[in-house]
Amino acid sequence: KVIGVIEVLNKVDGEFDTDDKDLLQSIATSVCIALENARLYKETVSMAEQERDIRHMFQKFVPKEVLDKIIYDSENGKPVVEELKTLTLLNIDIRGFSKLSRKIGSQKTVSLLNSFFSVMGGIVFKHHGIVDKYLGDG
Repeated sequence: KVIGVIEVLNKVDGEFDTDDKDLLQSIATSVCIALENARLYKETVSMAEQERDIRHMFQKFVPKEVLDKIIYDSENGKPVVEELKTLTLLNIDIRGFSKLSRKIGSQKTVSLLNSFFSVMGGIVFKHHGIVDKYLGDG
């Protein structure tokens, strides 16, 4: 892979010798390393910006743990950001819950919610999902 060319035209005091060649080779190697480091640094900055943008876009909807998994885990070794993934978000509303909870009282409401969360959580976990949060009508 050619990264650049160094052209040396004239030596003031005679012909180029082995020491000159070795010096020029060392300079060329150092320049090559510096250019490659600059390229890698630019690539690293670009990847960090891409990750930041992805986190910013998803942070309102996806927990940090899930986002970390989306970004860093991969089945084929490629960064997951370059893979197409299907993501499902599930929002559930218990219709008439406020009215029902007033009618059945606090103990039965807690029992109903515990049962509901247990069943729904089991289904979510069975499909390798996570429960991010439970929200009320507030």
